[in-house]
Amino acid sequence: MKHGLKYLFLGVSLVCLYFFLVKMTETYHDPDLMPYYHEWQRDLTTYGLDPNSADNIIIISFSDHMAMAEAGVSNRNHNTIYVNSDMADAGKYTVRAVLYHELGHYAFDLEHGSCTIMSDTVRDEDEYRLNWDQYVAEYMETIKKNNRQ
Repeated sequence: MKHGLKYLFLGVSLVCLYFFLVKMTETYHDPDLMPYYHEWQRDLTTYGLDPNSADNIIIISFSDHMAMAEAGVSNRNHNTIYVNSDMADAGKYTVRAVLYHELGHYAFDLEHGSCTIMSDTVRDEDEYRLNWDQYVAEYMETIKKNNRQ
């Protein structure tokens, strides 16, 4: 009887551990951000880069729990990218720029200041909208240059 309880406890513990680990790695990709992520992948393909460079991201989401000065954050150790929810109020091009920026850190180790999208300050929505194609071209060339080094 004593061994039976021990094995029952061990079995229940393993089942609980399994569900805990599965829950910890559950994928969540915010549906409001995914069109921009897929656009980023298309842009990579257009420029001859690997569109699967960030396929291991578990969470891409807006966050209400960021410092006001933070537009976004990426963390390769946890496979996450968060965009400050306040960016949604700034506009679609601003959200797009912040997500591209964080993906630049996450997938390609781009540094602040390496191109306009990787600036450490968020620009005006109209500036992003009016110059988007130019900024993306510069960003992609920065990725290519960074990958050659």
